[in-house]
Amino acid sequence: MTAIGAPAAVEHRPLALAVAGSASAGAIHLWAAVNHGEDGTPYVAFFVGAALAQFALAALILRRQRPWVVLAGAVGTIALLGMFVVDKVTTWLVLGQHRHGDGVPLALGVAAVVAELGTVVALSTMVGGRRRGWLVNLALVAGTAMWALWFAGR
Repeated sequence: MTAIGAPAAVEHRPLALAVAGSASAGAIHLWAAVNHGEDGTPYVAFFVGAALAQFALAALILRRQRPWVVLAGAVGTIALLGMFVVDKVTTWLVLGQHRHGDGVPLALGVAAVVAELGTVVALSTMVGGRRRGWLVNLALVAGTAMWALWFAGR
């Protein structure tokens, strides 16, 4: 690699991570939609909606990284992570007989969380100032909460 090509490659790494992370999490959410088919329409609709939003985010940021798209994508991804934490520690999001994690391999949940955290961190590099700090801090809080819950067996 030449020194001339290095800066361009470095600039594309966060973009590639954001696109790959969002698309990967979207694919996992599609799998979850199929896996939760017996739990009812609300679960399937949520997972399909999350997947479509994550695929749309990947496409939008790949095409052009507009500040509002980057910020909305990061905040939306953090909201998904927050819903995951709420689902693990409360019964607020439970409908019917469903329990979070029924039939879902732990590794798949970990992969979705890692992909989403990577997406948020990558998107945070595309915003400036205080917003970057807030996004990274929220990602750290969400990631710490996830690992603590898994460590606690939830």
